[in-house]
Amino acid sequence: MSQALNQELLNSLDLQVLSVERTRAGRWWNYQHVISPFSRLWLILEGQATVRHHGQRFALKPGQLHLVPPFTVHDCSCARGFDHYYLHFVAGTRTGIDLFSLLEIPHQLAAPKEALPLFERLEKIYPDRKLSCFDPEQAEYKRLPILSIAPEQTADVVKNFEARSVIGFLLMAFLRSAHGQEGVHARVTRQFLGVQEFIHQNLGRPL
Repeated sequence: MSQALNQELLNSLDLQVLSVERTRAGRWWNYQHVISPFSRLWLILEGQATVRHHGQRFALKPGQLHLVPPFTVHDCSCARGFDHYYLHFVAGTRTGIDLFSLLEIPHQLAAPKEALPLFERLEKIYPDRKLSCFDPEQAEYKRLPILSIAPEQTADVVKNFEARSVIGFLLMAFLRSAHGQEGVHARVTRQFLGVQEFIHQNLGRPL
């Protein structure tokens, strides 16, 4: 596991499910220059599609997990159709920075055998968190409560705890192969982690 990860960081993660659902996409699943402030995790069940980001073209095939980190510009296309689960989620650190803004990860891996029942469980925990619109350019999509899920809006603390555990298990394979980013953005982000942590710990004192 990456030196950029440590027990304290993982324990402080705030994992929030924004939307989860199984859906069959067709040729309409064709979007260009998509960018969102949350992560996307896809489990491919049948068919095939394509996604492009980080200078690479990925073929989405059955039995694979694909992770698109937040603020990643990506293009999606589907020639015929594919059956998949999607999960939109946030992996926020205590200081408000998303975990995947700090890490380089493999974007596509073979899905563990437990992946499908775990996605099914997440959908049962949050049956109301489904996209009513799939087009990122539409106002209806942009009105989604991306980062504003308040505690009182979540149904059950036990279910929320279970959901975080499920997401953590799904992400484990990606985290095992992760390493710290070396780009300018990541270096600046790491430099300010200490500043943010100090502010977080001293909010009740004059800064």
